[in-house]
Amino acid sequence: MNAQFISKMALSAQHCLVPCLQSRQLGILSPKNFSRDTTGSSGLVKRLKLQEKLVHHDGCVNTLHFNMSGDLLASGSDDLDIVIWDWAKGKKKVAYESGHSSNVFQVKSS
Repeated sequence: MNAQFISKMALSAQHCLVPCLQSRQLGILSPKNFSRDTTGSSGLVKRLKLQEKLVHHDGCVNTLHFNMSGDLLASGSDDLDIVIWDWAKGKKKVAYESGHSSNVFQVKSS
């Protein structure tokens, strides 16, 4: 991709942020399309703040995955542990050894 095209994509994502967020909240824009339309939005990234520090892993966290309802977060790490979090409360629900012999690079919940 050329730099001009990438720059236009980022500019369009930045301008779409608020209207896209409103459309997603109203159910007009699907989460998949919201993600597609706002990916790379510098405006969105600049608005992010640390909500909660989730403490468990001793190694680098390689993967995160929200469940379908968005209330639980699964994490996997170089320490070979998998943790299920109630991220909104900042609480660990379940932590267990994955049984992997090397780093955990993907977790998925249903």
